[in-house]
Amino acid sequence: MSVKQTKIQNKRRFRPNRTTTIIILSLAAFILGPIVSLFLVYGTTTFLNIEMGLSELIITTPYNMIISMLGYPIILYFLIIINNKMYEKDLTKFGFSTKNIGSKIAKGIVIGTILAMSLYLSSTLLSTVTISVNSNSNTLIILLFIIGFFFQGMAEEVLMRSIIMKEIQNKTNLIIAIVSNSLIFSLFHLSAPGVTALPVINLFLFGIMFSLIYYTTNNMWLTGFAHGAWNIVLGVFIGTEISGQVIENSLFRTISTPFKTTLSGGDFGLEGGLVMSVFTIIIIIILIFTAKKLTYLGKIKRSIE
Repeated sequence: MSVKQTKIQNKRRFRPNRTTTIIILSLAAFILGPIVSLFLVYGTTTFLNIEMGLSELIITTPYNMIISMLGYPIILYFLIIINNKMYEKDLTKFGFSTKNIGSKIAKGIVIGTILAMSLYLSSTLLSTVTISVNSNSNTLIILLFIIGFFFQGMAEEVLMRSIIMKEIQNKTNLIIAIVSNSLIFSLFHLSAPGVTALPVINLFLFGIMFSLIYYTTNNMWLTGFAHGAWNIVLGVFIGTEISGQVIENSLFRTISTPFKTTLSGGDFGLEGGLVMSVFTIIIIIILIFTAKKLTYLGKIKRSIE
């Protein structure tokens, strides 16, 4: 074998496959989005003669929250570019069906709201949290966060479920795909304020829960808006921490009861407590039985046809 042939073989051997390429590009989009957002906000503050450095913007509220929320539409834009390149502009690969979009979005919002309220009511019944009207509530900021969280929920679901989960499933199987994308999702939050082992486990369970929602519905409109509604209800309306982040201008303010922080999640919010652990496990079991039932009915339908 010639040296030239050896080099060609080595190039082929070490060339990343399609799945690896898509996942790496998609993860890069999640890193690049906030960076672009940071410089957009920096450019705006400079234009408005607001003297603030890049490091100050990152640590100063509400600028850091604006940067975070603005980053998600940018991330979605990058993911669409990746879709156009790798999936030949076929948005159905992302789970975006063009039929009955409004109905699917509405269902997603209802499902996310029911899930979030069920978690909150469970915590309330156990007296792990107290709620009060937030005197710092701001309607405009609430509206902006509602829009932002819908973009966030959609961006995270497209990355984790439409891309990572499906690509890994195509190479291995459904169980490995669900576990893998859920693990990546939980690791994404390691830098969140107040994070400990239990919140990481809960976020892993949350990832499994939403992976099963996407698997049973095969609908990203529903899944993405359900994720957004979850964050909006807990963070914007109820006013608990979302992955350790406090929205100061929420409608209400929910505080963990002293000596019950293990149940309520403490500074991490309701997503970090034992109540969340039990809640997500129950929902996961229900979704697994639902998925099995749908698979069974699908087999019967195909046999009849």
